[in-house]
Amino acid sequence: MKKQLLSLAALAALAPAFNANSQTLTELWKYQGEELNADWDATAPNWSSEDAIKAKGCTRFATGRDGRIYTLNMKTMSIAEITKDGVKDLYKLPSLEGREINGVPDFYGTAISIDEAGNFLIGHYFVQTELSSRVWSVYVPSTGEIKHFDLGYPNDMKAEEYVDGITSYTGLGRIDCVGRVLGDLTDQAVFYIAPYGQSYAQNIRIVFAYGDGDGSLENASLDGTEYIGTYLGSSNGQNIVQPGITDLNDFGDTLEDHAKTYILCSGEGGQYDVISAYWSSPFATACSAMQAAWRLNLSTENNGFDTFVIDGHRYFIHGTSTNKANNSRPMDLTIFNEAGEPVAEWVNPDYAANSGYNSIVAQVMDDGTALIHVFAANTGMTIPGGQCGAAAVLKFAPVATEDMEGSEKNPIRISTADELLAFGKKCYHDVNYVKLDADIDLAGMVYNVPFNETTASTKIVHFDGQNHVIRNLSCTQDEAGAQNGSVFGSLQGSVKNLGVENADIDIAWYCTGGIAGVSVGDLTIENCYVTGSIKGAASGGIVGSCNGGTLTISNCYSQANMADEVGGHSAGIVGRANADLVINNAYASGSVSAKIKAAGIVNVNTAKSVTLNNVIAWNPSVSSDDTAAPAVTGDATTNNVIFFNGMTLNGEPVDSGSDAATLQSTATAWDAYSNELVNGYPVLAWQKGGSSAVTDIEIDNSDAPAVYYNLQGIEVANPENGIFIVRRGNKVTKEVIR
Repeated sequence: MKKQLLSLAALAALAPAFNANSQTLTELWKYQGEELNADWDATAPNWSSEDAIKAKGCTRFATGRDGRIYTLNMKTMSIAEITKDGVKDLYKLPSLEGREINGVPDFYGTAISIDEAGNFLIGHYFVQTELSSRVWSVYVPSTGEIKHFDLGYPNDMKAEEYVDGITSYTGLGRIDCVGRVLGDLTDQAVFYIAPYGQSYAQNIRIVFAYGDGDGSLENASLDGTEYIGTYLGSSNGQNIVQPGITDLNDFGDTLEDHAKTYILCSGEGGQYDVISAYWSSPFATACSAMQAAWRLNLSTENNGFDTFVIDGHRYFIHGTSTNKANNSRPMDLTIFNEAGEPVAEWVNPDYAANSGYNSIVAQVMDDGTALIHVFAANTGMTIPGGQCGAAAVLKFAPVATEDMEGSEKNPIRISTADELLAFGKKCYHDVNYVKLDADIDLAGMVYNVPFNETTASTKIVHFDGQNHVIRNLSCTQDEAGAQNGSVFGSLQGSVKNLGVENADIDIAWYCTGGIAGVSVGDLTIENCYVTGSIKGAASGGIVGSCNGGTLTISNCYSQANMADEVGGHSAGIVGRANADLVINNAYASGSVSAKIKAAGIVNVNTAKSVTLNNVIAWNPSVSSDDTAAPAVTGDATTNNVIFFNGMTLNGEPVDSGSDAATLQSTATAWDAYSNELVNGYPVLAWQKGGSSAVTDIEIDNSDAPAVYYNLQGIEVANPENGIFIVRRGNKVTKEVIR
């Protein structure tokens, strides 16, 4: 049955959300009244009885579309419409008297949703847990047709069977917690049914709808044989599942595709979590952020929850309250971005209650805004005036993309250690801009890398260090989240004008580097340097391993000591080249050791394009149990690549190379470098005031003979009229000769 829908599996990655503080949530209208629930005594009656359903009002949940809210009037068996003018019965539903399933009379419950064509999905049996996920009706307002469906159990499973090691309970389901419907129920559609909480392990039911696409229910059917096994983290039953996709074309045929969902599940103590149905889902990071945010931002016991995407940016909506335990404000809500930061909120000053339940439905509009439909039903009848229900429609308007934090116009700013530790969570755009406004000292702090390979593959980061330094960065094997130890972890984009001093990185089985452990796409690094000690399975002074796109490193140096102790690769600039690589005007002066491959500059691990222009392997030693080379292991195009004649290769002196003075004069001649040396090594111009101009003219009157070089590092026999590099013994200076 599902082949028609699943053939649409053109998978599209969802872009993450963004941060902005000036987004608006405007009230369009609100309603408060007692028409629907006036006689509800809230004593937990038998919801599947004629007395409870018809004699007393028990409306609890609603849905919304186009600025109108719809709920079930259980007294009149009608779909009621709520607007600013009040409540009116809109569509009379046919009676189900005389119909029974498993000996239980069939009455409509309070679950209601609406598809993208305006057709209604209605649930039955309310809290009759063994039936509630099974029985549904589809109502078409344009024709007045209604069709009833008994889905049975998925794959004929019973309530307590075990599937793939997960307790099933697939026959159960809180019908009041059905989420949005994607598509047209008379053509093609999908919706999810949340499980009723009997165990931490649950199966979420996926229901596909198929029809002729003519707006008729004559040949329409529902297929509920599919399910997602997941771990809810709670045994409480008030769960709701919302689709992570926004279009049926994004629904695929694999477990990972089926699990493109967000699940609101009740946590212990009246707190709520949002989780993904698949452990490696790209949504997992956002789910973790939302869980922390909702616990911090006074999340309530409301069922209401939705998520939506505007202009490629994801948002989450949930109720908030100043009283978690009693949920005294079931109408109030907050919109969060994917990092868990609140970006807009709304408080209804006219509605409060002992407790209550709410429904929240977001609808993205063509103008780039979203209509937020919210309905709340009070269970205690203790609100002012005795009214028992409230509804509102709000309009959410995000700020312009170019004004968002993280845009090129408004980059993320970092000036403290805490801001550095947290900045990765603010990188919500496809392309993110970040600026470092101060030197950062991380001494004594645990540093967890901001980007893993999954998150880095979905975003581009442009980081400008603005000639600042990060000191005492420590990533060790025992620190959670320290994989691919480095400043960034995994990265694509660019890094410039950044120093990393006294790094202490030791992650045995992961890639490690001073700037990035792994590059996952096109990455440019320029005007950066690294000092300290770096160890890892693929360790590099600048980048541990380039794994995707093209990595370009220009005007950078590393004085860090490199090591691999577990059977991998180590090199002074890039530990392992698994993708295209270009290195320009760079040197490495730290020692290198590895089990398999060690090189002064880079190990070429696969048949990729690797080019080195003006590169110095200044390493005092390079050693390996297998393969070692002064500059490069593997095939590479080299232009003006030289190495130190004082280097030892596997403990033996190299039999060629250039002396220190030649290396000094060569590197100081590169435009991005200062004419001065620090401890005998060249440094970047920005480290010496930001200019490569001559700052000192020093004449040595000692007896040592002077050897002159032009700024390209070529020896000149009779220098005149210009700036030259002069070596007298071990001392190198720049001099102006007129």
